[in-house]
Amino acid sequence: MSYFGGPKIAPNYDDRGPAVVVCSVILLVIPSIAVTVRLWSRAVASHAKFWYDDLLLLLTLLFSSLFIIMNLWGVSLGFGKHTWMIPMTNLKPTLLMQHLQITFYACAIWMMRLSALALYARIFRVRGITRTLLWVMAAMITSFWVATMVVPWMNCDPVAKTLDPFVLGTCKNQTTWFLASGAINVIFDFMILLFPIPLVWKLQLRLKKKLFVCLVFVLGYASAFLSLTRLILIAKKPLILSASPGTDPSWDTVPIAYVSMLEAPTGILALCGPSINQIVQRAKNFGWRSLLTTKQYATNAIDTPRHEFNKVSGGANGYNASENSAVQLGSKRANSNVEESSLRKERSTEVMDVEMVGLKHRGADFV
Repeated sequence: MSYFGGPKIAPNYDDRGPAVVVCSVILLVIPSIAVTVRLWSRAVASHAKFWYDDLLLLLTLLFSSLFIIMNLWGVSLGFGKHTWMIPMTNLKPTLLMQHLQITFYACAIWMMRLSALALYARIFRVRGITRTLLWVMAAMITSFWVATMVVPWMNCDPVAKTLDPFVLGTCKNQTTWFLASGAINVIFDFMILLFPIPLVWKLQLRLKKKLFVCLVFVLGYASAFLSLTRLILIAKKPLILSASPGTDPSWDTVPIAYVSMLEAPTGILALCGPSINQIVQRAKNFGWRSLLTTKQYATNAIDTPRHEFNKVSGGANGYNASENSAVQLGSKRANSNVEESSLRKERSTEVMDVEMVGLKHRGADFV
């Protein structure tokens, strides 16, 4: 049997494949559970309607799962082993697997970014120039996605050689493309990471609270740091993504595969985090049976009758909220330090759970 490395290279039976399989299974199961809990939480805890960010998140999960499944297929073809230990008969299916990997990865990251932008639009009720900026970012991200869908499949002349190395023709070195696309990915991720910071800064909050909310957003979109890690790994050894003589891509690219597999699931978990917290708090406060019904419970001060506040605080002024005050959802204590005005029920959503605080931005509830 013929092997990639030829007969002169000594056998090496080291195999990273089993670890890739374990990682893949974990990253298939956990995000699926997180999305299921998010949707359930929105139905029973926040009573929120299914919106665009939910649809985009489901599509992110779909393409992320397909990408991870491609890695499992790759293991069956020799991914994780040294190149010279892989039979030549695996070359054509390996090329198809790699190009499908790139396609599904690009779709997953594209959907995740659009889901994050949709989440920002829903949370902040953006208008005017801010709304325009969101659309511009979405258009830029989509344009780059189109490029990532086309370029890898058109790398050879003739095109058939892209998936069949035995066809006569030439192929371009893709190292430059991988570095350039990696850098663009990092730029987009950090644009999305930093986008909500000015919006948070406009909220009527104390400085300490603003800093805390900003920190939550930064930590929430952790996939930006993963894309940066991926770029650094490629920049350190750019030739590992090629099949140049002396390289061992099926072995050396495993760390990059780990980072790539983590990107979309990490983003999914971050976007599902607030909803998961809501349903956990519901179960904690009202028992697990409350998760089986959409019944609304009196979980906050706004849902409690005025005379009940008088009993708790000892007077009509025991709990008063001004129009610009922040009301903590899930709290059983009344705030006795703010001015009197009428109370109204706040919109319950699975937004960033910064101590489940109700914020107001330009007249719209930020919960």
